[in-house]
Amino acid sequence: MRAFAVTSAKRAEQGPEIPTIMESGIEDFEVTVWQGYAVPRKTPEFYVQKIHAAMMKALESPDLKQRFFDNGVAALPTTPEEFTRFVRDDTAKWDKVIKISGAKVE
Repeated sequence: MRAFAVTSAKRAEQGPEIPTIMESGIEDFEVTVWQGYAVPRKTPEFYVQKIHAAMMKALESPDLKQRFFDNGVAALPTTPEEFTRFVRDDTAKWDKVIKISGAKVE
C-alpha cells in the first residue's frame, strides 16, 4: 500500500515525504479529524482554567506524545477561546459543504 497524499494542510510528521492534497493541486483542501473537550456553558472560569491546565500538562507527557505519534495523531494544544473559535469555524465550513452538496438526512 502506498500513500498518495495527506488531507491535512501540512505534511504529517510520520510521513514527511507524502505531499498534501493542496500540494497535489487541489486548492483549499483540508480535512482533518479533531478531538477536544468541553464543559457546560456556565462553568466558573476558575474550573475552566484548572481543567485546561491539567490537559496542557497531560499533553506534555513524553509517553502520551509517543502514543499520539505512533497513532498518527498531531496534538495541537490551544486556549479555550481558540478552541471555541475553531469549533465555530469548522462547523460553518462543513455546513457550507453540506449545503453545496445537497446532502440530506434520510
